Amino acid sequence: KFENKFYYIWNTNHKSPYKKKEAMWPLYLYTNKKVYKENLQPYSKHFWKQIKINSNFEKFATLKQYAVSTSRLMLRNFPTEKPIFYNPKLQGEGYPFSYNDNSAVHPNEPLLLSHYSKDKKFVYAMTSYAGGWVKTKNIAIVNDKIIKKIETSDKIVLTTDNISILDKKHHYLFSSKIGMILPIIKEEATYFEALLITNKEYMKPKLEIVKIPKRIAHYLPSEFNEKIVEKMAKKMLNNPYGWGGSSNDRDCSSTLKDVMATTG
Repeated sequence: KFENKFYYIWNTNHKSPYKKKEAMWPLYLYTNKKVYKENLQPYSKHFWKQIKINSNFEKFATLKQYAVSTSRLMLRNFPTEKPIFYNPKLQGEGYPFSYNDNSAVHPNEPLLLSHYSKDKKFVYAMTSYAGGWVKTKNIAIVNDKIIKKIETSDKIVLTTDNISILDKKHHYLFSSKIGMILPIIKEEATYFEALLITNKEYMKPKLEIVKIPKRIAHYLPSEFNEKIVEKMAKKMLNNPYGWGGSSNDRDCSSTLKDVMATTG
């Protein structure tokens, strides 16, 4: 049941799970309000005009491509990396509470692509739990064969943050995050051989086999009880709060999602 939910977005028959107007909610909510830049100056009407054009929502749900994140992604409310603050002078309304940050996506999570921004720097992507703009260079398009391989394989979940995951040549790929789910090829005495999707070329997938030490992962599903939840939650104690996943940290929903994902 958990895996069906996790891979839900790859089983939508390439159709968006929500309507264009629902995806456009940030444009309705923020563009008519006085909001501020990182230099504490208000955004101009010209800025919002350009954002609306670049959002390219007339092309909503025309791509209909399945994809996977190849690094940690920020799901943004607008196709820009610029932060958006309500009132930087008020506690909780300035840095780091940018209203452009919606959520964060672990590497190798399923995506459904809706459409590109006008400048092609971003693509609107949907996960099983949220939608938003992600950088096109950090995703890979996947076909039915790859999807079937991933969905039908046994799974592990990572249980430790900030361990470097390396490829066969010992090149850095990304850092581990509690709650990250990966399919495995086989199990050895001290490690799992996991299947990863990285970028071969721009948005093209490359299948990698990586070694995941058993000390930082276990099989899904696992036993669910008070002890395992407490153990995972304690690993997250004293970490800074990260609104929408900012600064590679967790907010309330991603903390709950990642703790519970460790048992499936």
